Amino acid sequence: MERRTTVYEASQQFDEILREVADRENSYVLERSGEAVVPMRVYEDWQRQQALDLLRQAQRNADIGEEEAEQLVAEEISAMRAIRPTSITGVER
Repeated sequence: MERRTTVYEASQQFDEILREVADRENSYVLERSGEAVVPMRVYEDWQRQQALDLLRQAQRNADIGEEEAEQLVAEEISAMRAIRPTSITGVER
């Protein structure tokens, strides 16, 4: 679910917004003067895409099957989620 909030409101409710992004996987778009500034899940999505790209490249280089590659992707995503709460958001899950 995507929610929109002003930069000011986000600064006043930062802890709650971080919990919603980390725990409920909600997306927020920060606005300043009615214009979108930055969607807050962009970094996480970019990081996930980088991991998937690396794994696809590894699949091509290692000549492994699609099922094994999907398992590697699932493991990498789990590993990223395990470190996300403290290293990215600062919020414990």
